[in-house]
Amino acid sequence: ALDAAKEFDSMISLAKQQQTANLPISRMPVELLETIFQNTLTPSGVWETLRYTTSLARLMLVCHWWHKIILDAPALWAVISCDDRFDELEIGKALRLSSRMPLDVIFRPPYTEGRKLPHFFSLVNPESLRWRRLVLKYDAPAEDLELLE
Repeated sequence: ALDAAKEFDSMISLAKQQQTANLPISRMPVELLETIFQNTLTPSGVWETLRYTTSLARLMLVCHWWHKIILDAPALWAVISCDDRFDELEIGKALRLSSRMPLDVIFRPPYTEGRKLPHFFSLVNPESLRWRRLVLKYDAPAEDLELLE
């Protein structure tokens, strides 16, 4: 019975993949879809309100095809962001998947998370030659700026 259930699940999965493959968006060139993702995720306003890598992760859940496209597109991983939540694994993954692309490094934590600045920079500093842009948005008392030394 267990083998039959696995076989049934496999057939359902295959049918869903075939159905998705027939959709017009599935016939769109990969480069065009990458450009759409990049333009959708990187307007200046997104850095103010959303976590970039979380948005990428959500897009990867849409279907297997989008998952593969996003993982294989270094330009989509070239935004290294630390804002409302600090995730060392997420930053490492983005650095790895960005390959040799120029990086936009963004540090915008809530005030209470500012102590994580040195740790964040210890992760991204080895790639500093690839930095295209550094964005620091840190509201804190002047004495806390010694963290940048």
